[in-house]
Amino acid sequence: MIESIPPHNTMTDDLDRSIRAIYDAFSGYEFTDQIGDAAFPGSCNIKELHSVSLRSATSDQLDLFASDAACTWGTSEDFRHFLPRICELVAIEGQEGTIMPQIPFSALPRLSWREWPTAEVAVLEKYLDCLRDRSLNSFPQLDGGGINDPSHAWTLDAAHLWFETIAIATGETEPFLSAWRQQLEAESLAALVNLAAVFLDLTVYQKGKAPWNFFDHGSPIENEFLSWLRNIHPSSLLEQAFDRLEGSPLGPLFSTAQQQAERFSGGAEPR
Repeated sequence: MIESIPPHNTMTDDLDRSIRAIYDAFSGYEFTDQIGDAAFPGSCNIKELHSVSLRSATSDQLDLFASDAACTWGTSEDFRHFLPRICELVAIEGQEGTIMPQIPFSALPRLSWREWPTAEVAVLEKYLDCLRDRSLNSFPQLDGGGINDPSHAWTLDAAHLWFETIAIATGETEPFLSAWRQQLEAESLAALVNLAAVFLDLTVYQKGKAPWNFFDHGSPIENEFLSWLRNIHPSSLLEQAFDRLEGSPLGPLFSTAQQQAERFSGGAEPR
């Protein structure tokens, strides 16, 4: 059953095509010599970035630039020069890579990316859609106790973390949550495992917070996500998944998540 779900960060054909389209759309942007900021001389590794080609730049080499791109250092053009490679590395390395996706993607609204040329907006929208779809169709990574001890596990590259990442870039929640709901209604195993992953983080049901680091507690995005969780009756969905998969390796995962989802919802839900 587990083998039927692709592992996290598998490069899908659609995602690969979207990244190649980003390289094409942003190919006209050059890396300038104006990246430094007088207040922070020598802070960014300018010489190193000039010494490598865009497609060979590593996440370690780009991390410092990406952490404050077009804010502390660099122009919008510098950011757009490196954006294709940042998007590619994010897709390959995921949430636990050297570059945390939420950080460079937070520069997009700051740079009013929706006002960029139509071709640039279109390829970025397609890329973000592909990240969403991959996350909803992939098995999240389980660390700590893992699948054999879900009460002591935590999840990486789960759908709710990609939801946070994409919401940072777009400010939107409906497309992602609508796609997730549709897959849950279709009883997609991957969508159900990603729902279970939400409740493996104690933050959700103990503190009534989304398990994120980049949205303040009580923010509109968080409120919309928590409201969506309550409306889909997660405890019932997870209990039904457990009933179907009891005896399989996924049984303990759904059992633990169901119990924690029930606490989050404040009691038993209608089945």
